[in-house]
Order: sequence, then C-alpha cells, then structure tokens
Amino acid sequence: MPIPSSCVNQISAPAEETIDPRWAMNFAAAIDDFNPRLYATDQGALQVHPLYLGYTEWEATKQVMASVPLTDAERMRGVAAGIVQTMHQPLRTGMHISTTARITALYRHSAGAFMEKTIETTNRGEPVCTTLFRSVMRGVEVDGPEVAGVAALQRTPFDGAPTLRERIVLHPNACHVFSECARAYNAFHTDISVARKAGLSGLILHGAATMAHAVSVLTKHFAEGDMTRIRRIAGDYRAMVFVPGAIEVQAGAAVAGPLGLHVPFQVLTDDGKSAVAGGELVLGA
Repeated sequence: MPIPSSCVNQISAPAEETIDPRWAMNFAAAIDDFNPRLYATDQGALQVHPLYLGYTEWEATKQVMASVPLTDAERMRGVAAGIVQTMHQPLRTGMHISTTARITALYRHSAGAFMEKTIETTNRGEPVCTTLFRSVMRGVEVDGPEVAGVAALQRTPFDGAPTLRERIVLHPNACHVFSECARAYNAFHTDISVARKAGLSGLILHGAATMAHAVSVLTKHFAEGDMTRIRRIAGDYRAMVFVPGAIEVQAGAAVAGPLGLHVPFQVLTDDGKSAVAGGELVLGA
C-alpha cells in the first residue's frame, strides 16, 4: 500500500542503553576488528566503534516505522541506501545513550518510496551523534505530496588509483555472527528461506557490517586505530554483498579539510561491483 506523506515528522520514543564492555567488544569481534583499544578493559573505559550505535538506532527506527502503514511483505522489501553519521563526541563504555528516530523526508524514486530518517543520540542529554539514514521501500508508492530530503554534504571525490586496498573474507557465518553480536536482528540476513521469499539467491551482509568493516580498516591505516578521531562517516549502499564471499576496501588520496583529514573510500564486492560508493571518513586531529 502507498506510504502517506503525513508520516513525515513522526518520531520514535527514545531507545536507551548504557554501553556495556561486553556488547562493545562483541561488536568489534563481529567484524574481526582486533584493534586492542577496543578490548583493553584494564585501561579504563573502552573506545567503542561508531557503528555500534546501530543497535539503538535500529530499535528507534523499528518504533517509528511501526506507525507507517505497510504490509509485512512490503516491510521486507526495504533496503538501506546510505548513511551520513556525524560524531559530536566519541563513544566510550559507560555512556548512557538515548536515541530517537524521526522520519524527515519521503519522495518518489524509480525503485520505490525513498525515505530519510534523522536519528539523534545523546549521552545524558549531551549530543553524541546525528545520523542521516536513507532507505528505499522497493515497489512501494508514495501517497500525497513529496517531502524533500536535506541537501547532500560535499564529499571528497575518489580520484585516481587507490592508495590503500584491503581484502576481507566473509565466512559462511558472517551474517549470523554480526546479527547476534551487533544485535542487528533481521531474518532477511540470516534465514535463507526468508531471503529467498524476498527474491534473493542467498544471504546478504548487513549494510552496517560492510560499512563497519571499512571504517575499521581505514581507522587502522589513517588514525593508528584511534576511534576517538572519527568525526564523520558517509557512504551510499549499492550492490548487495553475498555471503560467503569477500569485499575489498579501497581508499583514495586523503586531503586536509575543514574538519580534519578527509579520506575518500569505496567498498567493492568479490565480483567488482560497488557495495559502498561515495564513501568518506573524516578524522580529527
């Protein structure tokens, strides 16, 4: 059924949690990130991977989407299209985070209804992160006037040959490990019968997992693994990443910018398709 444009500006109740070392380490383990900063519980509060926020972001998103009139079959056709995640302060264990999701745009796209949500996370009232999350409800119409999204931020272009290439092997259990350790529960990614009902030939990796792998690789090479330097993560999700398989993270030439070091990147599938396009990681001093 069509999505009414009146759903724009609906907001979720807060999704809350205190970041526990167990779940922070589980997230790092889910993407095979062996950065010691993410496990050193004997040295105080842990640094936490920014994509860890996907848990409360997903919980808040599910709440606000529950108010959108869609059939179960239509909900299963929703796919992530990309994110722009701006960090206002780095994540650490012990933070009590509160996340709300608001539908901020809805417009027609050749593939279906294109929706944007603005997701805000705070730590005891202080801003932590603002994420612009884009998704497409494939084959779904929009009922009513379109509501335009925010203007796209200028990103550093990926020009010339890659300055970094790193291949990541995705084992047959990659979707299940990420689903459980990142608490990103969605049968679409882990149950082959559900995936085939959605028209897929196999299981596909979560877009957040693909992005998290890229962020880990780039932070290791450009920031010596210091997650507290991350200011912004952006990228558009394109080709599906089938599991088992592999992805390759490629970085372009990093340049100095207004927020710090801007690192353009892309992620390619095993057969050379673009899984993440227009990627940019911004690192502060």
